[in-house]
Amino acid sequence: MRDLALAIVLVLIAQATSARVIEVGPTRALTTPSAAAAVVRDGDVVRIDAGEYHDCAIWRANDLTLEGVGGPARMQGVTCANQAIWLILGSRITVRRMGFAGARATFGNGSGIKFMGTTLAVEDSEFRDNENGILARGEGEGTVRITRSTFIGNGRCARECAHGIYIGPVARLTVAGSVFRNQRVGHHIKSRALLSEIEGNRIEDGPQGTASYAIDLPNAGTAFILRNRIEKGPMSENFATAIAIGAEGARNPSSGVYIAGNSFRNDNSKLQAFVRSFVPGLHVEMSGNRFAGIVAAPFRFGPPEPSN
Repeated sequence: MRDLALAIVLVLIAQATSARVIEVGPTRALTTPSAAAAVVRDGDVVRIDAGEYHDCAIWRANDLTLEGVGGPARMQGVTCANQAIWLILGSRITVRRMGFAGARATFGNGSGIKFMGTTLAVEDSEFRDNENGILARGEGEGTVRITRSTFIGNGRCARECAHGIYIGPVARLTVAGSVFRNQRVGHHIKSRALLSEIEGNRIEDGPQGTASYAIDLPNAGTAFILRNRIEKGPMSENFATAIAIGAEGARNPSSGVYIAGNSFRNDNSKLQAFVRSFVPGLHVEMSGNRFAGIVAAPFRFGPPEPSN
């Protein structure tokens, strides 16, 4: 047993000492993030000098920290593999102080970040004028955590719809302390996660935003939607509701959906409901929500009524 314990310690030490700090910037040996992505190894920290990079990257290693230093590092208008500005294939990735703008793809779902691994954390980052801000796939495992980040002017509906964030069936999604504004069609937040935690965010169409739902949980699941500021704008292309639950069927098991302490302002004269559930028998608990503007119904069940 002592030999086994010693072997484990030696492996952990070797892993710790093998991690490198890779510096990227106009005055560095590696001038672009894609150059770093070509040489990065598991466990590395990539520090990208503040500035604008007309570049895209495919990250294949695991346990990476990818961060802007000296201010935000902004990735602008170039996509890799006709998919994303950053296509992340590795797992256990942290992205910090980065900006992503202008992602376009043939199918209309170009993403600032497209994540194919199992665990992603995005902190203090900005996503502006992309088709998808973040697109994350999942198969019932892994987590996505988004904190203190900003999503402005994302979205498109061409061959398929793109959203501020679109999270597949991961085990857990957390979105906290972030801003979603001026979404162009699509939804601000779309989550197929088994557990969705959406807390302390600002989710606003604004006067020009044409978003569909503020929050879409198409397969239901368990959710906590707490202490958000939500606004439905006059140009919204969806008159039915602000928060939709189970519109594509309750494929995910649920311990209930809890919607509490939110403030909601309606600037859309056709809005039918703040929350709508499409799932018979699903427990939806609402408390302490505050409303401004005309809210015909805080909660409704079933499909929307025909538009006038």
